[in-house]
Amino acid sequence: MACASPRTARAAPRVDGAVAPRGYFRAEPPWADASGVVLILEITSGRDRDAEVDRVEKRDAYAQAAIPVYLLVDRHHGEVTVFWAPGQGHYAQQATAKFGAPLHLPAPFDFELDTADFL
Repeated sequence: MACASPRTARAAPRVDGAVAPRGYFRAEPPWADASGVVLILEITSGRDRDAEVDRVEKRDAYAQAAIPVYLLVDRHHGEVTVFWAPGQGHYAQQATAKFGAPLHLPAPFDFELDTADFL
């Protein structure tokens, strides 16, 4: 998936998960246009300072690519954050829940994510 990144002129951040309409990626090359993606999932790993890439750089790159929803599972902080409403290179809305608490995902999903198993 192609989207902007401050690290390179043309970067495809390694994503942990992406949600798009059924069949969207079938005929797409590895550098697929991000316009059909409706949610990106990232899970922090490694050192806490490495997790800052997921928390800041990738979040900003996905907002610039107008990915409607970015879901970050932060294992270092023990919480899940959802970002939505991208515009002008940033997400206008966000909500966070500690592991074990429900987190409401916005449209087009519109459901409570049960994070009890994240503990």
